[in-house]
Amino acid sequence: MSCGLRDVTNLEAQGRPAILVHTDLFGDGAAMQAERLGQPAMRRATVPHPVQDKTADEIRRLAADAVPHILSSLTIDPEP
Repeated sequence: MSCGLRDVTNLEAQGRPAILVHTDLFGDGAAMQAERLGQPAMRRATVPHPVQDKTADEIRRLAADAVPHILSSLTIDPEP
């Protein structure tokens, strides 16, 4: 997750909208790290934890369920 946070921060700094996708288990950690990176309003999407034991079809469903939130989040500016 830490690398993903930095990737999102770097992309946003370049003017490219980005969103961090993580499991719900890491929500508090992601919020804390985003704040420490100076991005408290970092756009994030959450999927249920865990994912490592899911089948390919289950992962596709998780991704499909997350797409509407991801797309809507990328079309608005994050709050300062």
